[in-house]
Formats: sequence, C-alpha cells, structure tokens
Amino acid sequence: FHRRRNHRRCERHQVFHMYGTFKKDEKGRQRDHDDFPWFMLCLFMMILALYGMVVCGSWDVAGRLDTFAIRSKNFMDVMGRAASSVGTSVHAAVQQGSMALTQGPVLLQQEMEMAEKEIRQLTEALGQIEESNSADAMAQYGHAQKVILVQAARVKIISSGLSALEYPEPLKAFMDFLSNVLSVTTPLAELIPQHEVASKSLHASMQCISAIQQEIAKLESAFTWTGNATEELGSGCRCFTGNASLLDNASLVPSYHELVRESAGNLTETNISALSNISVFMNSVYMTKLLQTKLLKDVKAMAPEERTALAEQAEKTRQAAMNLAQAAHSQLAASLDEVSAHLQAVATDLDELLTSLESYSLATGLLMHHLVRDVASFYKQFVMGCLAVACVMAFLAFFYACYLEFVYENEGVARAFETDPKERRGCCWSCVRCIGYIFHFSGFYALMLLQDAVSLMLVIMTLVMGTMSLAQIGVAAGCDNAQILSDNGTCTKELQRLGDFVGGDLLQGRSCQQADMLMCQSMLGDVAVVYRTMCAAVLGTIVSCCIPRRLLVVWMSAQQNIHTAEVLADIDRTKPPARDYSAYSVP
Repeated sequence: FHRRRNHRRCERHQVFHMYGTFKKDEKGRQRDHDDFPWFMLCLFMMILALYGMVVCGSWDVAGRLDTFAIRSKNFMDVMGRAASSVGTSVHAAVQQGSMALTQGPVLLQQEMEMAEKEIRQLTEALGQIEESNSADAMAQYGHAQKVILVQAARVKIISSGLSALEYPEPLKAFMDFLSNVLSVTTPLAELIPQHEVASKSLHASMQCISAIQQEIAKLESAFTWTGNATEELGSGCRCFTGNASLLDNASLVPSYHELVRESAGNLTETNISALSNISVFMNSVYMTKLLQTKLLKDVKAMAPEERTALAEQAEKTRQAAMNLAQAAHSQLAASLDEVSAHLQAVATDLDELLTSLESYSLATGLLMHHLVRDVASFYKQFVMGCLAVACVMAFLAFFYACYLEFVYENEGVARAFETDPKERRGCCWSCVRCIGYIFHFSGFYALMLLQDAVSLMLVIMTLVMGTMSLAQIGVAAGCDNAQILSDNGTCTKELQRLGDFVGGDLLQGRSCQQADMLMCQSMLGDVAVVYRTMCAAVLGTIVSCCIPRRLLVVWMSAQQNIHTAEVLADIDRTKPPARDYSAYSVP
C-alpha cells in the first residue's frame, strides 16, 4: 500500500499545473506542465527595443550639443573681436557725419558762392579769348578752372561726410547676427538656471545685446530724421561734382588727375575736420602748387564747337552751384546742432556697449563651450547609466520569473508530494538558480522595491530628456529664422562686408564653414527624431513600471500553486488506503 500511495503522489506532482489545475489526461502525463513566462519575456524584449531607440536618439542629441558648444565658442570669439571694431567705426562715422551736418552747409554756401563767381569769370575769359587772345584772359581762365577743380574735390569730401549719416548696411548685418544669437541662446539660458556663473554671463550678454538693439534703433531713428537734409545736400553735391567733372574733362588735359597728385597731393584723402574756409585754403601750399601746375588744354586750338560746348557746360555747373548754395542756405535755418549732439551721444553710448559686449562675448563663448559640453556629457552618461540599470533590472526580473516558474514552484510542489524535483542542468539554469537564490534570501519585496526605485529613476530620466528635448526644439526653432548662422554662403558674405566696414578680415581668409562657426548647422536635424526618442522613453518607463507588478503576479501564482499542492498532498496522506480482499475470496 505504501508504494502505491507514493506512485499516486508522483503522478500528481508530474501533472500539476502552475495555476492549481490538472489536465484532463493527467493519468497519462509523465512530464511537468510549468508555463514559460512569455509575458515577462515580451516586457523584457520591449524594453530592449524601446531603450535601443532612446540610446540612438540621446547619442544624437549629445553629439549635436557638443558640436553646438564648439561652434558657438568660435562664433562668439569672432563676434567679440568685431564688436569693439564696429563700435569704433560707427562712432567715427557719426562724428564725421555730424561735423558734415553742422559745418557742411556753411562750407558749401561759401564754396558755391565762390564757384559761381569763378565760373562767371571763366565764361568772361572764354569770350575775351575768342575776341583778342589776351594773356590776362588766359590767366583768368586757368585760375578759374583750377579753383573749380579744387572746389569739386572739397565738395566730394563734404558729400562723403554726409553719406556717413546713412544707416550702414554692415551694421544691420551685425545686428542680425546678434538677434539670431539671442533667439538661439535663449532656450539654453532657460535650461541652465542652476549654473550661476554661466547663467549670469549669458543673461548679461543677452541684456547687453538688447541694450545695443535699443541704441541702434535710436541711431536709425536719428538717421531717418536727418535723411531729408542729407539727401537734399547730397543730391546737390553729386549734381555739382558731376557737372564740374565734365567741365574739367573738357578743359583740362586727359592726365590731369595724375599731374595734380604728383605736384600737389591727393586732396580727397583729407578729413572733413581738416577742411578750412575756402578763403584760407586759397592761400595754402596745396593751392599754390596747383596754380603752378600746367593742366589746361590749349583753348586757341579748340574748335568753335568745343568752345561752345565748354561754355554751355560752365553754365550748367554754375546753375548746379546756385542750387547747392540755395539748399545749403535752407539747411542753415534748421536746428541741426541738436540733432548732431543727439547723434554723438547715441554713438558714444553704442560704442561703450559694444566694447562691453566684446568682453561679454569672449567670456560667454568660453563658458558656453565648457558648460554645453558638460551638459551634453552629463546627459549622455546619465541616460546611458539609467538605461543600463533598467535593462539589467529587467533581465534580473525575467530570470527571477523563470526561477519562480521552473525552480521555486517545482521544488515546492515536489516537497509537498515528497518526491524529487525535476533536475535542470546547464549554464542558463545555473544563472537562473543563482539569481533566484540571491533574491529569495534577500527578500522578494526588496526586489520589488528595487524595481520601483528603477521605475522612479526612469521617470526622472524621462523628465531630464524632456527638458533637453524642449531646449533642442527651442534652439532649432530659433535656427529656422537664422539662415545667417546655418548657410555658409550667407554667413561668409555678411562677415566679409562687416570686415570691410571695420577695416579688418574677421574670417582670416576662410569661410564660415572652414572657421567652424555655423552654430545652427548641427541643430537643424530631423526634429521628428526628438519626438520619437521621447515617445520611446515614455513607453519604456511605462513598461518598466509593469515589470514589478507582473513579477508580483508570478510570485503569488507560484505561492498559490505550492499551497494548493500542499493541501492536495495532505489529503492524500490522510485518506485511508483502499484494502484488497481478493486473497480472502471464496474460490
């Protein structure tokens, strides 16, 4: 009877199913029916797939940030070098323009009054030469022609000073650079509020750029206000110099420019501040040398048609001189001194701000270089570390689920029916058994709490990734409107114009691509990758949160099956054996 009872217990152990049920053909089964933890395996594979996408996306973001840090430093270094030079150039241009605006009308009125007088004498001398060929008429003609030549050069100097009050296009390009940098760096400034030094430096640079924009707006407004005056005077100056040039070409030898430069010097290189009164200038060394230089054509050898054309051109020049004198006289009545003082004050403030921006730009570029690279490195290491821990914990949870299904439950049921458990051999089963024993002795709920801690860590990781993704999207949005920071041709062209304005080569003979300063080029990638990475991180966190709950279900199922097996085994022990009366039967 004892051997039959053990045989029945062994059969029950062999056909025992994990959920406390028996197969219909349990008497014919001779093997275990432990179910493989497919659900846990699916969760583990989902975590590997999702976090593989997260790893690729995070690596891409970190690489873009690292490249952005290097290029932003190079760009801020160039902007720092340009800022001080731009301020100096603008201040000098405004000073020259203000002087031309205040002193120019006075000088122009004096010049044109003398020009009108000299042209009248030139016309009279031409008439006398046609009649008598007198030496006095030739001398008067030569003197008048050389005075008109000098006056045209002096009017060009005044016109150049007035043109300095026009809004310089390179300054507009410089402001485009600054505004684009402002739009790009604002998301990063919001990302790093805890980094005190870098945050203060970045915000100080942004405030300085905003102040520069306000001063340039004031400067542009003042330029607009003075535009009518400068345009009227400038138009008159161009009309007079054009007619005077035609008159010079008709009456002077073809090489008169080189002869004047060799004998007296180049008058057009003189600054407007060095221009003296015309009556004083007539007694200067330059004028003395010019009067001694032979520049005139032989009027006697001219055809009558040429002399007629010369007289007509002289009359046009005289009319242009009269118009310019009238325009200068009308501008003398305007209150240009106050406007000039306002322009100089704004230019001085702008020069100081641009000088301070130079130090801000250099410091901010250096800090941004180290800070953004540190942020990129921390982001990459933090995400990779969190994902590694999550994958390891998912792996351990899957192995522990296998331990519960195939080892713990099997041994518990075998112990209940007092039979030997099924022996499982191999490296994998040794690992499963080792991991199961570790967590079995350390406590199942410790594993649950550890899994929950990993889930919480993944939630924090998702928040960090969300912050970085928002920063990248913000920078990309700012770069969408900043073609000058992403297109090599546009950036190189504008910086070359800016270099011509400040009188220096900002790129040192290279393009923006070669100088590695296209800071937006690395941030204009596929933004959909950011969204896919975030979705994968969120789904991975949700799946990781499901692992400890599913593990709890597997553990409770194993406990219930063991308890059910113990109850069935106790019933078998207490049930009286059936007696065999065949030996006592009557033959």
